[in-house]
Amino acid sequence: MKKIVLLLCVLGLAAPIFAKTSSMSKQEANRQLRSAFEYEDWDGAVDLIGLHGADITSVETISPLTPEEATRHMLASAKFENWGSVISLIEQAGPELEAADENGNTVLMFAAEKGSLAIVRYLISYKKVSLQYINAVNKSGETAISLAEDDWMIELLMDHGAVLECED
Repeated sequence: MKKIVLLLCVLGLAAPIFAKTSSMSKQEANRQLRSAFEYEDWDGAVDLIGLHGADITSVETISPLTPEEATRHMLASAKFENWGSVISLIEQAGPELEAADENGNTVLMFAAEKGSLAIVRYLISYKKVSLQYINAVNKSGETAISLAEDDWMIELLMDHGAVLECED
């Protein structure tokens, strides 16, 4: 656990980054998240993480997630920019790192689109994802590099093999 906390501090992610959209306290959201996990209410868990700011690391007392569950939660957390949960899941639960959601979006795509340079760097530098993953195309024909708007993000992706396609 100390390794995770240290990594989050180094990446500047000690507190999860997301927009809290309710008046529910974080403590209450975490309590409800534990119940959602216990009763396998995955949609409720996603809402608690994304809309109410629950932290998936608060669920440690519940039995470990299967890799499939961890993958679903990793993608849902990325969609809501809950990078602390994404990192915790990757480090502790063993999700399929290169998985995509129902629309073909990957964690790398979410991070590139949201401008999270630290997460993109973590995925491609520290976790050594494949070139195929870096250049994955979602159902809308977008890639991580096409979703990136920041020059630093584009340069980082290109340095690791991302291909910038130009339309004629």
